[in-house]
Amino acid sequence: MSRPAGREAAQIMVASFAHKTEEESIELNFSGVKAIGLSWLHEIGLGLQSNFKNRIGMLDCGNASVIESLKFVDLAQ
Repeated sequence: MSRPAGREAAQIMVASFAHKTEEESIELNFSGVKAIGLSWLHEIGLGLQSNFKNRIGMLDCGNASVIESLKFVDLAQ
């Protein structure tokens, strides 16, 4: 997955979460994901963090590689 595809995905995610109130968290579920591109994920992180700041949560995906990638782009707690 490319960086431009990540930007596009982030825009779609931000639009789909726009109805959430300030009190609601954004829970991301990466279960079933085998591998993930860091550039794509970084763009997702930038888009979500700029719009939802500290409201982003992760469900445990059980994949150590994905978890480390999420930590690397500062999406995992």
